[in-house]
This record gives sequence, C-alpha cells and structure tokens, in this order.
Amino acid sequence: MNNKIENIDYGENIIKWNKISSHTAPLPGQLVRSIAGRDKGAYYLIYKIEGEYLLLVDGVKRGAISPKRKNCRHVQRSNKVAADFVAKLESGTPIRNEDIRSIMNGIPEGLGLE
Repeated sequence: MNNKIENIDYGENIIKWNKISSHTAPLPGQLVRSIAGRDKGAYYLIYKIEGEYLLLVDGVKRGAISPKRKNCRHVQRSNKVAADFVAKLESGTPIRNEDIRSIMNGIPEGLGLE
C-alpha cells in the first residue's frame, strides 16, 4: 500500500496524516464519521477493530478507556489515518484523552470524506 504523509496545519496544531484509499479495510487511527444513530455526524478515530465492529474514540465523550462500539457499516471512512496516533498504538504507549483531542480539534467539516 502506498501511503502519502500529509502535514495539515490547524492553527496551533500540525497533525501528520497518512493518506490512504478509503476503499481499503478499516485501519486503527483512521478518521471516520458516524452516519447512523444518535451520534450521526460525529467524527471519531478508530481505536481498535473487533470483527465487523469498530471501537471509536473522540477524546471528549469517548476516550481510550470507554470507546464507542459501532458497526463498520454505520460509519463513513475517510482517506486519512492519524500517524502519531498509530505510532502510539504500535509502541504500546498509553493514549490519553488529551492526545486524542489534539488530533480531533479543528478538523474541518468533510475532511477526506467523499
């Protein structure tokens, strides 16, 4: 898979995103938007994958301790994967809600969603 790294400047935050095809299987760290349920329209990062269910975090209501469990058919996946988030997951470093919020803050509407 050919990943392209983009640095996106959100004012104070510079976030590194790996650009992928949105037609691949879901990946940890991928930005998604809920398209069904009470949280419709909310943005999340994929924390873990359990079969056809995704464990999603946003750093505010849903952190790494209590991720939201959602069917993968009920989210719209973007072509962006948060590089720093993935690096922490792979290294086993504990992920704090502050880390998740720093990635999620300032995401413009429709980023990477087709």
